[in-house]
Amino acid sequence: LDIHSGVRFGDWTPRAGVSGSIVKGRAWFSDSFDGEYNSGYVSGLPNGQNTNATWAAGNLLHAQVNLTPTNILFADLLADFDHQAHSGLGVLDPVSTTTALSDRQWLAAVKESRSWAGGAVLETGFAWQSVERDRTPQGDLPYIVAPAGRSGDYFVRSREHGRRDQLFVNYFPRVRRFAGRHQLQLGADAQRLDYTGQFQRTAYELLGLAGLPLFRTTFQGSGDFNRPGASVATYVTDHWQPAARLAIDAGVREDWDELVRQAAVSPRLSIAYAPFADARTKLTAGYAILHDATNLALFSRPLDQQAVTVPYSSTGAPEAPLVTTFVSGRNLRLPRYDKWSRGIEHEFAHRISARAEWLRKRGRDGFVYAPEGTAAPLTVQPVLLSYGYGGTYALTNQRRDAYDEVALTARQTFGDQYGWMASYVRSRAASNAVLDASVDQPLQVLNNFGRMPWDAPNRVLGWGYFPLPFKNWAVAFLADYRTGFPFAVTSDSGMVVGPVDGHRYPSNFDLNLAIERRFTFAGYRLAIRAGANNLTGHRNPTAVNSVIGAPQYLQFFGDEGRHFVLRIRVFGRA
Repeated sequence: LDIHSGVRFGDWTPRAGVSGSIVKGRAWFSDSFDGEYNSGYVSGLPNGQNTNATWAAGNLLHAQVNLTPTNILFADLLADFDHQAHSGLGVLDPVSTTTALSDRQWLAAVKESRSWAGGAVLETGFAWQSVERDRTPQGDLPYIVAPAGRSGDYFVRSREHGRRDQLFVNYFPRVRRFAGRHQLQLGADAQRLDYTGQFQRTAYELLGLAGLPLFRTTFQGSGDFNRPGASVATYVTDHWQPAARLAIDAGVREDWDELVRQAAVSPRLSIAYAPFADARTKLTAGYAILHDATNLALFSRPLDQQAVTVPYSSTGAPEAPLVTTFVSGRNLRLPRYDKWSRGIEHEFAHRISARAEWLRKRGRDGFVYAPEGTAAPLTVQPVLLSYGYGGTYALTNQRRDAYDEVALTARQTFGDQYGWMASYVRSRAASNAVLDASVDQPLQVLNNFGRMPWDAPNRVLGWGYFPLPFKNWAVAFLADYRTGFPFAVTSDSGMVVGPVDGHRYPSNFDLNLAIERRFTFAGYRLAIRAGANNLTGHRNPTAVNSVIGAPQYLQFFGDEGRHFVLRIRVFGRA
């Protein structure tokens, strides 16, 4: 129960499970259900228009049949559903601009496992997956982007469907001994994919500071398309233990993708070492080359509708239309990411552990639509990748990404369920393709290099669950501080001014504190918890007016405020 501008259900998470025997000693089953409801409260909006109710439900049915003592058959059926009533709701995006978003997923899989006396194991299997997403606007009124915010009805109505058929085989030979212990693993995977899109778009307008239209965009083409794809992967790894306190994992993977018609090799190596006999200290290091799989939706943009934008003069007269076209790329490669990591971990007395980690990730050859004729950059530097109204944009390998992280973590557990954790993360995330160039993008950018929207250089997180002197009473807290997320400022015409994501929200801080009482009632174990979220009343805005010249320019909205929460937990029978 969330006492925030009234009393409402904040979250409801029912769960249930049943398992048992199908044929005694030979076949078993289990079925698990997991549901969730959230009122989706959005601060800063009037009552009755400030919730984005969401629900999700999933069910997993699993079965196992022992055909023989060394031959086992597994089968799984997973169904997931979720729905948002007002996706995109915010202080500057009222209910009329939101969409109802529904997702459905089905996954069926069968796997056979066969083992031999020497310890070798062979797995073969098949999986089928189907995913659907529906996006439905609230109506068909024109979508208006104005300096004071958005209005009207969102302009995209869509239905997307994806399908994946997969065959796989994994083989674990028996353990070999040569200069230590070796456990090999090798396998192959083949997938057939299919993506279907049905998009119907109305129109959107950009209004200037004077209230007159600056641009009006409509769309041409059917918006109905289909894009198939296929991929094949093979791999081999070796888990080598040359000594009791030293483990080395080395492997290589090869991927081939139909859309780029190119094979990519991905080696990786990791080391874990305990330098002292008590094994309470562990050193780790690793390096890997990773390749992204192709995204069928990204490759389908040339098949989608085209944007036709009409600029307006200062007097409000329409000018010659501009057509934005996306085309397929040539000589494409699978995106590559080089990842380095190091770490040290130590277990102290009283079940206290601490860990320090360093991570460096560099991406190149990432997929991005760029103006035709743009030269490929060599490094992740401010390279001119622009996007605006009109012109032809081809799929290229010009995207570059960088991520760096240092993380420090300490934790302790005690009793049956009590403990605490504290961590600090220093990170940096940058790209030369921050804004996605797409037919639905209403912004224009001259240089797309900057911090990613989720970049937060500093984050401090801590939580704890401690017993109180009184029997069956406990106190819980959560403290979370991070640097504010970045955002871009624009002119009234939608042109990004200055660096992309060159401004930041204020720092975010939450302190949640609650007291819990556990008890038994009618044969069931229960707990009731009462507390306050954002106890200090820190501002924590969720929206900002980023249009230069607007009366509310750089004014932040959606303060979270202090609110109270009552939570009931059911643990089952006593």
